[in-house]
Amino acid sequence: MQILCRVEADSIEKSKMADVPEENRKIKADEKIASGSDDSRHATDTKERKSHTTVFDLNLECWTMIMDYQCVEDQLSLACSNVWIEQMFKEYARYRHKHIDYKVMSHFDEDDGEKLLKMIGEHVVSYDSSRNPKAIQYCPNLQHLLMEFKSDNECGPGEFEWGLHSLKKLQTFSADLNNEFNADVLTKIVDSLKECTSLRKLQLCAFFFNGIGLHRLDQLEYLDLLIYDGFEAKSLRAICQSMKQLRRLEIKTHVNKMNKKTLEILAENCKQLECLILGGNIVNLRWPYELICQLPKLRHLQVHYRKGLRHELIEGLVNKKDSHLESLILKGCALSLQQVQHICKISTLKELHVPSKIVPLADLQKLTNLLYLHITMPDMGPNQDLDLKKALPRVQASVTEQKEHLGFAYSYVNIPPTLMNRKKVGLDWTRPRLDHKLKFGFP
Repeated sequence: MQILCRVEADSIEKSKMADVPEENRKIKADEKIASGSDDSRHATDTKERKSHTTVFDLNLECWTMIMDYQCVEDQLSLACSNVWIEQMFKEYARYRHKHIDYKVMSHFDEDDGEKLLKMIGEHVVSYDSSRNPKAIQYCPNLQHLLMEFKSDNECGPGEFEWGLHSLKKLQTFSADLNNEFNADVLTKIVDSLKECTSLRKLQLCAFFFNGIGLHRLDQLEYLDLLIYDGFEAKSLRAICQSMKQLRRLEIKTHVNKMNKKTLEILAENCKQLECLILGGNIVNLRWPYELICQLPKLRHLQVHYRKGLRHELIEGLVNKKDSHLESLILKGCALSLQQVQHICKISTLKELHVPSKIVPLADLQKLTNLLYLHITMPDMGPNQDLDLKKALPRVQASVTEQKEHLGFAYSYVNIPPTLMNRKKVGLDWTRPRLDHKLKFGFP
């Protein structure tokens, strides 16, 4: 019976269609097909809307935008809320948090700072903090490390030097220890650095250190030492004899048992030296520090002196054959007019910082390669700076007033060297808390 009814209904439908013109029949067929397609598309859209209704369906690009709008504390809180979001944060940190400085770590207490580095430590390339030294154990791929140890640190360097030897990719290391720590701590740190075969730049600032063991780091290219007391001349001699690849050497310290032999060894062995910064009792009128003029590749020289500058140094720089000297930074009491005039005979100079009682404009104009000039004067005239800039229009020139107190000459305005940083021969990453002592950078 059902079959007969279906056959009868089909025959009625065909008879109706037979009465409809052919064009109208095609339109009705198309409408039917379209209706079926719309239903299918609507079903698909509904299904997609149901499947993309949570944050877990956002891709990394979307999460990057979300994270960029948040401070690092909120990023950490969000990452701790869900395992899946934590994975997204780790991917985000691969690009955004490769460099962790003290500004980032200052937002966290020790526990949260450690929690952050546990999550993203494998991606961290540079770490600069004094808050949690032992956290370096979570950063196996560190290349640049700057640490400052304070007396109020719960974790002193003795608890962290053991982790240094595991940093096989470490290239740059700076440590600042105050007088609360004895020389044994620094000796242990130096011993740990022997395992860091990729290390090329080392900076040490300490109240007391004899320098023993430093010469074993013979792969170093940059060495900056600011030791207030206890550094031995024999340690400096050993450094010069073993570190044949040194390109930069900064020694501003009192060297015990300093003598002429130490300067001779420096001049004979440091043939690759391009940048030399001397201070402390090395620059003493009794020592022939003009021997440094024998360094064949010397391009940047900075000398901190107290009572006066040996005329032999200026003479040696002027008469140096095949001179490559580009910058000369002199800091101390004012030089005589004759000394400044003689310095102006170093034709290769591009940068000159000099203390002088008089500005010899005619002589300065002979330095045709000069780009940067800074002069400190005991008595600065009202238009001295303006006159200098008019006489040397293509030179970035400045004049500041110099005072003298207890035998030390100083200026209220400190103009840092330009070429040493721009040429990336110097270590130019400056921490605001340590800018009077440490300059540290990654060429």
